[in-house]
Amino acid sequence: LPSVEDMSSLHGLEPEYVFHCHRPLMRALLLWSHAEALREEGQEEAQAEGKDGPLGSWQDLLGVVRRAVRDPKGLDLDLYATFWSLELSDLFFPKERYDEASQQVDQRVQQVDKALGKTDKDASSLKEERDFLETELKRIGGKRGSQREEQRFRKKLLERANIEHELEVTQRQREDLAALRRLGVDRRRELREERERCRVRAKEAAACIAEAASKRWEGHEVDLERLFHHCVLPRVRMSEQDALYCGHFVNAVLPLCEGEGGQKLNSSKAWAYARLVSGKLLGILTQAEAARLGIFLSCSREAAEDAEGSHTEALASLWTILANRLSQDEYTARCNAMTVLRRCVGRGLDKEPGFQGAKQAVLEGLAKVAQGAEEEDLKQMAKSLAGLIVGKTKKPAQKRKPAPAEQGKGLGGSGNNNNNNKSNNNGRR
Repeated sequence: LPSVEDMSSLHGLEPEYVFHCHRPLMRALLLWSHAEALREEGQEEAQAEGKDGPLGSWQDLLGVVRRAVRDPKGLDLDLYATFWSLELSDLFFPKERYDEASQQVDQRVQQVDKALGKTDKDASSLKEERDFLETELKRIGGKRGSQREEQRFRKKLLERANIEHELEVTQRQREDLAALRRLGVDRRRELREERERCRVRAKEAAACIAEAASKRWEGHEVDLERLFHHCVLPRVRMSEQDALYCGHFVNAVLPLCEGEGGQKLNSSKAWAYARLVSGKLLGILTQAEAARLGIFLSCSREAAEDAEGSHTEALASLWTILANRLSQDEYTARCNAMTVLRRCVGRGLDKEPGFQGAKQAVLEGLAKVAQGAEEEDLKQMAKSLAGLIVGKTKKPAQKRKPAPAEQGKGLGGSGNNNNNNKSNNNGRR
């Protein structure tokens, strides 16, 4: 890869793409700079502090970033570089998903074991039957003088051939099942190893972040405006994984930093600012970027539930902004607003009090789009999203009620037939 300086100055790449390409090396330098903290966590493989890599030490990297990439004035450079050095797996360890995947693999292995047991039982029965037929063939072989005995002998030979064929099929089935079981056991081992690697990776990152917050970032107030401008918003737009990373960063790392007055940052305050800024971007994002923005905002559920005072009103402003976007005539604004809404509602943000206050306005905006939009895709999106919000489900199909004429037929005949029967009876009388 070209160096950080060449990517930035010679090729003119934006900082987020430069950091994306060099992130593995940046993360390694970050771990080396926190070697003492890692040794306290029991990571014996941690490198010595200050060991030089291809970019030198962590301090050398900070110098390169300041000189060649960007100097985020008003934002601590160490926090800036740390944000771009970490990945989602450093902040989020999906223990429940690994446990669920391991349980599924265990269940499949158990199913294969049951099938193997049944196959072995069938094979054992076939072998016993084959041995019995061989004994019968030896006994009948000396009495083949009559035609009846000859026919009986040939019948036994045919039965033995069929059993041999069944044994071959059963053996192949057993080999296939044994191969499936080996794959299941290997997958189970791989999951355990991968789970342990992810756990260790998250533990290492947590130790580094804790030490950086207590030693390097102490005394540096975090400006939310500059943090979102230089870090969060550029990375949210890159991929779904990066959007989720930014959400976990705001929830897990920012509360360790200092805000105004030297107090620890409140995650509710950070999310209130994030929602306010994000709502203003809907008109300039692509639909894919809007989906990533929705993933990022969906991480604010806990902060919205714990918010108090003015933060509650600021957090609720997102829903008002989305409702206003739905009322506009611009295609991009309405499409992106519905994309963000779907992501947020899908993660349960529609249960927060702020959404309930703006729910009617949101539904009215969706109804306006569903009825008045010229684009068919917007109409379908609006109808689907409105059904998701109100919890509408499809009713089971009901049988069509028969027409009155059909009802008469179902009772054994129509009124005309009854009159005819009466006239026939009168004639007989």
